[in-house]
Amino acid sequence: MTTPSVDDRLQTLRDICEQFRAFCDAHGAVTEADTRSQVIDRILVEVCGWPAPDILRERHVERGYMDYCLKIRDTPYVAVEAKREGIPFIFPIGSTTKRLKLSGVVSTHADIREAITQVRGYCDDQGIRYAVATNGYAWIIFRAIREGLPWRDGMARIFPTLEYIIQNFMEFWNLLSYDALLTGSLDTEFGSPRRPARELHRVVDRLFNADQPLQRNRLHAQLHPLIKAIFEDIADQDAPEILQSCYVHSASLRIVVQDLSFVITDSIPRFLRDQGAEPIRQGAADAGAFATAISSAIASPSGQLFLLLGGIGAGKTTFLKRYQRTVGHGVLSASTIWFHVDFLAAILDPRDMEAFVWRTILDQLRSRYKTPHLETRRNIKRVFSDEIAALQETALSGLRPESPEYDRALSPYLQKWQETLSEYVPRLLRLCKPRQDISVVIFIDNVDQLSPSYQAQVFMLAQRVTRLIGSVTVVALREESYYTASVQKTFTAYTNRKFHIASPQFRKLIVNRLRFAREYLTTGQEALPFAIPGGITIDATAISDFLEIVEYSIFERNRNIALFIEAICFGNMRMALNLFTTFLASGATDVDKMLRIHRRDGAYFVAFHEFVKSIMLGDRRFYREAHSPVLNLFDCGSEKNSSHFTAVRILRMLLGHRGEVSREGQGYTDLNRIISAFEDIFDDREDVLRTLERLLVKQLIEANTRSTESLAGATHVRITSAGWYYLRSLVRSFPYLDLVLQDTPINDSGIERDLRDSVHRVDNLADREEEKLARMEIRFDRVGQYLDYLHEEENIEIDRFSLTGRNTVITDPIVPGIRDEYERQRTRIEERLRANRERFEEEIVLEVPPEEESILLPRESEDAAEDADVAESGS
Repeated sequence: MTTPSVDDRLQTLRDICEQFRAFCDAHGAVTEADTRSQVIDRILVEVCGWPAPDILRERHVERGYMDYCLKIRDTPYVAVEAKREGIPFIFPIGSTTKRLKLSGVVSTHADIREAITQVRGYCDDQGIRYAVATNGYAWIIFRAIREGLPWRDGMARIFPTLEYIIQNFMEFWNLLSYDALLTGSLDTEFGSPRRPARELHRVVDRLFNADQPLQRNRLHAQLHPLIKAIFEDIADQDAPEILQSCYVHSASLRIVVQDLSFVITDSIPRFLRDQGAEPIRQGAADAGAFATAISSAIASPSGQLFLLLGGIGAGKTTFLKRYQRTVGHGVLSASTIWFHVDFLAAILDPRDMEAFVWRTILDQLRSRYKTPHLETRRNIKRVFSDEIAALQETALSGLRPESPEYDRALSPYLQKWQETLSEYVPRLLRLCKPRQDISVVIFIDNVDQLSPSYQAQVFMLAQRVTRLIGSVTVVALREESYYTASVQKTFTAYTNRKFHIASPQFRKLIVNRLRFAREYLTTGQEALPFAIPGGITIDATAISDFLEIVEYSIFERNRNIALFIEAICFGNMRMALNLFTTFLASGATDVDKMLRIHRRDGAYFVAFHEFVKSIMLGDRRFYREAHSPVLNLFDCGSEKNSSHFTAVRILRMLLGHRGEVSREGQGYTDLNRIISAFEDIFDDREDVLRTLERLLVKQLIEANTRSTESLAGATHVRITSAGWYYLRSLVRSFPYLDLVLQDTPINDSGIERDLRDSVHRVDNLADREEEKLARMEIRFDRVGQYLDYLHEEENIEIDRFSLTGRNTVITDPIVPGIRDEYERQRTRIEERLRANRERFEEEIVLEVPPEEESILLPRESEDAAEDADVAESGS
């Protein structure tokens, strides 16, 4: 059925008017129920297009029964009080305006005053922002709850008669229709004053060759083979010693922030825990409960399906490869033929999905398994015994079985049947158990790189394969992928056993790899367990010294840098490794200076500001958020009342709720609660939604769906370790402020010009010894000017939105605390530079602001208490 057009809606309203007049003429006295059924119901549904599920009728509240409650995105949004047709609403004669003050003339009419007061009371009971009072003919629309203004001082939008609505239908439609409310029509009509349009300019947009790449440091070409083999994905390395030595099997991710009594762990999400997911706790020579379960399933006569679940970058593929090649190798070799189906190589066409699986299995069967060799002619004839029996009555009749003539006649048929892989491969694999007592194990990996609908089809295929050949099948998925599919009932329709793998401790992971690399470098290039491309000569001493500097100063001594990586990556080890390798290769990493001081003085300690600069810039000369792993918290857009401080305010609000427990888990806050809080004060719904998405993509917040791409389907969010770290430390640090100012939209052309000039004078490269102090002074001065600008912007908002005295986390001042910490860091950095103290540990400890010292954030997971190494990370 086609959706009615707006013209159709107008004609429907005309019909309703005529039909109601006829009804009144025929029945005389009209009840409230008559008015509601004959007019109000029909206007809401047939004219304004409200879906039936979003209209609640006779909802009980503290003060009685609310006639209608209209919902938007499952949130009560408008309360409607209906009076019978016989109760007139009288408005000033001759008035040309249809916007009247609620405390003005409309309140002098007793029936209007009673209806408005009654529906406003319902709104107060239920926290509903907007209200409508109507007798069917007249419609009075107003904001019932607002911040900083008594509700009676607000304005009401008046539509005095149905004839007036017909004559001004577009205004009525654009205000009260369902489609209009979805776009924020009432917020626009009754919201707080919109901030004047601003001309926003970014420094980086006005720099010549702003996207010019940064030259990598001189060791990059030599480091590249090591980075690829040891510091990126070790799962596919040919040398088993890399996988065996570099894999971290001990305690899972734990970040202990002692000054906040705050423990961050990678725990099993509630929706998985509720469905029986089991944590994997593995040792040096085993894969925990996962390995035990696989061994039992291999010995069982029937097949079984397992799910391996974990967060993005938790190491699911590496876990599977380790099991296949080391700790589970004996079981797999002795009792199974096994296959690894990687969907990263799949053609993204659902029609080819099953063929891809069977083709992959057959290719691995032919390349890996010479013994036992299943594809013998004898076995192929067993596979197609039924078809051969049928041929013996037709095409093969008269030929003696097993004779040369018989085999020659049979061969074309066998070849043709083998081409249908979905029949041939399963039949071939089914020969294993009854004939040779060998189980089939299939590992299906990287399914979560595909779309949700495709993932569901892969899972159903895995279920069918398991039943068809009696295999032990393992499907690796991200947590959010499972959540999406389980909501669609794809997974929950089947019985399967679920295991959850947690992210490892990054510091242990990276130190393992650093020591492995240094050990091989000191024994000579020929001992390296991977190939060095031709034409590259490795300066093993320089690289080993550089890695020693990195290991000792960053991962053993400098708490600030280690916590920076661990916190902002929030368990994503792939991202953590990428950050680390970015530092190793970045042109902003002054390797020559580090090696010179290290060899001269016996030590070099990488400063926090050095490390952060390399990470934020990567391979670019200037900072752009779009090309950096680090988010600019002070970014703002063109949305209504957009602010430089929306992201900080959201994080503050979520941090304040971190200790609360709901059905979604600890710290989760209802999205509607967040949006409503900001709408009430700042009237900035679009800005809040945009900012929430930005925070989610960079993983400063997490949704209860565990998606890292979109809030679609989410109802709750909470702050992550990354969000906590940005709020607590990074946003107050000098190197962060010095770079994000380059990509912050500035609402002052003069300040933007001054900042741009400072960037011209001092680029982001390393400082030469003789000019480092002068260059640093320029950088300090521009950060000070940037903070002056932010402070002025905050003061404007304090006045515009009457924030003084509210005493809430989203209205408390932000910039003064940032400036205090910046000034403290400036003093320490200047002292360090003047004294040439690069050979000593960095003295700066990023401090907690006084207002946060009392916040106690309990452990997230019961599993956390079982980890032995409590103080290792972040201590």
